[in-house]
Amino acid sequence: AAIRDDAMRLRNAIVKHRRTEALRGSGRLVLEICGEGTVELRDGVFVESGVLVPESMTPGASGSVAGGRGDEDQDRAVAAQWLHLNAALVRVVHSEHPLYWPAARIPELADLAKLQYAQVVEGRPGY
Repeated sequence: AAIRDDAMRLRNAIVKHRRTEALRGSGRLVLEICGEGTVELRDGVFVESGVLVPESMTPGASGSVAGGRGDEDQDRAVAAQWLHLNAALVRVVHSEHPLYWPAARIPELADLAKLQYAQVVEGRPGY
């Protein structure tokens, strides 16, 4: 059970990393959110919104805490997760660089175990 749990955590970390890096590599990205307006991200970090957003929530606003690289990485991860969960509501208006959203499925441990078992049954060496 511990190996399965570790494998699932690793798989989830890889998925998160791939989505986050896809946003980072897109450069300037303008998204239209259905019924809300537009949002601009630069390298996956929120820059500007076409909807009414309190000034305290925007980067660089007076009174806001200056964020470091770790905060930007977390912001990218949150944006990537939100985009994944709300993809049907989002339309890409502009992308400075091609947006390569990860589509390839990362196998789960059970899938790999089945593959290994099938190779043993067929008499082929593993991997």
